[in-house]
Amino acid sequence: MGATLKYWREHVGRSLLNLDFRPIGDDPVAITMTPIVMNDGVRAVDMRHTPGMTFRDDELVKDQDASIAIVLAQNAAIDFRHCGREGRLKKGGTMLLVNAATGEIGAGQRLHFRSIVLSAANAGLSTAESSILAARAFRPTASLRLLRRYMALLCREPSPSPALADVSSRHLTELARLALREQLALGDLREAPAGHGIRDARTRVALDCIEQGFRDPDLSLDRVASQQGISTRYLHDLLERVGIRFTAHVLALRLAEVVRLFEATKQAPRPILDIAMAAGFADVSHFNRVFRQHYGMTPSAMRDLIGRRISA
Repeated sequence: MGATLKYWREHVGRSLLNLDFRPIGDDPVAITMTPIVMNDGVRAVDMRHTPGMTFRDDELVKDQDASIAIVLAQNAAIDFRHCGREGRLKKGGTMLLVNAATGEIGAGQRLHFRSIVLSAANAGLSTAESSILAARAFRPTASLRLLRRYMALLCREPSPSPALADVSSRHLTELARLALREQLALGDLREAPAGHGIRDARTRVALDCIEQGFRDPDLSLDRVASQQGISTRYLHDLLERVGIRFTAHVLALRLAEVVRLFEATKQAPRPILDIAMAAGFADVSHFNRVFRQHYGMTPSAMRDLIGRRISA
């Protein structure tokens, strides 16, 4: 929806999003917000506006909103001031905002960004973890790239059916949670407590090994530990410390890769078995079972759904 500043404040910003907007310069204000997913636990929107800053001030944070927002910069760098930090998020970058804290994001030029707002329960982060990630540029990871691609896919179909919206919100939440856990594990070592640097570095290397190797059906915790010259138990403890379980993490990456390949091969569909094997699954029965458990539908139904969505 496109809107003037007055209309946006009254009907969208302060009533729906609990945000306000401060223009920069003398150009007429224009704000366009396209809802992508709007459920209780997750909201995703595509935002475009003339030069200015979107913000939450002392009055707005009285709503005691405990959710977090993942911001995906699209066309330009985003200036920010939040949680005692300020800086610039580069074009194509990603960062997290804590809605319980005041702050602002924007630019002195026309800006396009996307935002995913997750409830505290759906985000799966403690207050301390949210504070660690707040107002910091995310490092590029496989899950973050998948999250950005999935958001781009959702933006092609901004008004899905209720059933499709429910599936989309679950996929978006799962990818966002996976991306957030990886960011915690890949945290800035310069700010790690004394004595934690080696553990954090080993965790980072392990996650990189998993990201690079999850398509190998023989990938195992033992192999990753052996590559680092550490014990399997120690690696298990490192991953557990940042909330990651090896088997579940690899499975999530493989399932997300299957969905990505469905979208990538929509013009020349490949057999589902070939795609499953390319993503790291060695057993078709196991693949079909876990895919249905994870996404609530069969792989063929998912591929048909993506095909209909793209062609609509």
